Amino acid sequence: VGADFRNHLRDCMEHLGYESCKADPDLWMRRAVTDKGSVYYEYLLLYVDDCLCVSEHPREALMEVDKYFPMKPSSIGPPKIYLGAKIDGVEACAVSTSQYIQEAVRNVESYLEKQGMTLCKASGALVTKDYRPELDMSTELGAEESTHYQSLIGVLR
Repeated sequence: VGADFRNHLRDCMEHLGYESCKADPDLWMRRAVTDKGSVYYEYLLLYVDDCLCVSEHPREALMEVDKYFPMKPSSIGPPKIYLGAKIDGVEACAVSTSQYIQEAVRNVESYLEKQGMTLCKASGALVTKDYRPELDMSTELGAEESTHYQSLIGVLR
């Protein structure tokens, strides 16, 4: 399902004239022209159910995307939070790292609680010096757990 959605997303974004960034496939860009005639790039950051637009006319750009991926009308407007981070839009935007981290930890704790687990105390090493991943017989994650893990990694990006 994930690959099908990704392919559909790519087709729609390319139809709108966007190109995916090679360094980060969740960043989409296209050439645009300002009202004064200067060429610049519009950016759309799309990650799971978050969408952030950087453009001279962000509402128009988001409404184009809305034709393919309907958004709640109340969600189209100046950004307040993106990927759990508080956004303050001025000439450039600033991200409150403390709120971002607090929200990320809260999300992890909530997920673990639903699984009957808790965060472990900090340890000195992530793995022991004798750990041999090729011998690890742990069961693989299911689709839901794998998706959740990938979203956690996305928060760290």
